[in-house]
Amino acid sequence: MGDHFVPKYYLKGFCPDFGKSIWVFDKKENVSYQTQVKSTANQTNFYANYLEKHLTEEIEIPANVVLSRIWDKQLLSHSEKLVFSQYIYKLIKRVPKGKGKIESLIPDVALSLNKELHQEIDSLVKEYPSYSEIALQRKAEIDSILQNRLNGTKTNEIWHQTILADSSNFINLLSSMKWIFWVQNNGTFLTSDNPVFFFESLGIANQNSELSFPITSNITLWTTWREDAVEGYKTPNPATIKEFNRRTASNCSRFIFSQNNEKWIQSFISKSTFHLNRII
Repeated sequence: MGDHFVPKYYLKGFCPDFGKSIWVFDKKENVSYQTQVKSTANQTNFYANYLEKHLTEEIEIPANVVLSRIWDKQLLSHSEKLVFSQYIYKLIKRVPKGKGKIESLIPDVALSLNKELHQEIDSLVKEYPSYSEIALQRKAEIDSILQNRLNGTKTNEIWHQTILADSSNFINLLSSMKWIFWVQNNGTFLTSDNPVFFFESLGIANQNSELSFPITSNITLWTTWREDAVEGYKTPNPATIKEFNRRTASNCSRFIFSQNNEKWIQSFISKSTFHLNRII
């Protein structure tokens, strides 16, 4: 069994009666199928052993208690918000799209660092010309080290370290926002292989920022800085339900998950573009 980049316990919220089977919609292949939760949203050797242990024991197990309280529509304490904010942060980083973002940044960072180090060495050679031969050796060593860091194994190590990096700023911000849980009985909230949505151009610190995260097929978390927002469990209108599903479909890498095989889902998620709106 591979490493689950979307936690199994979380996915139970998108199974009929919190069971073991779930519907998967593949945007790439344009197919849908029902499978076991244990067999989806996972990849062999996706994480190092130490990271898998960290995610399971330090992130998922504490957050599962909070998830259960949300499933039961209980209000959360601030300490529970902190636990769940950590869970959300790690989920953003641990999924395939999170890995892809890090991989896309590494070449530019390596090139910039290489250039900076070469310039520092050149400055030293100007001051101490007798070190020119050693300088050439050091430049070659730097080139070799950075090139090694660009291979697959080293890239994974860098990505894994970003998952473990300090997240206190994000956690403190998210836990300080207003948390509203939208609960509906007549529609279907979707989730995906990248379920946490926020407008990346804003981040979450901007006064206009908001974050949404489907919790179950019937519950979605929405966080906002709006002073007039009242925390708790509320009933959304059909337009709000559809907006949350647009966010999920636009944000996924490849797979959408649902408790039902409803006809509208495949055509809905197959759109090439989505017009996204803020929740008002």
